[in-house]
Amino acid sequence: MRSALTGEAEYDRYCRYHHRRHPHAPVPTRREYQLLRTLRSESESPGRCC
Repeated sequence: MRSALTGEAEYDRYCRYHHRRHPHAPVPTRREYQLLRTLRSESESPGRCC
């Protein structure tokens, strides 16, 4: 349960996905993964609300 609340399970799923798609590339660290998620979510935001 704790891992679901902290996002550990999501990072673990991403690591498995990354390894399947890019078997020879290094897996990003948890910190790098969080940065990538933040940048992606900010770039996909709809912009202004008003």
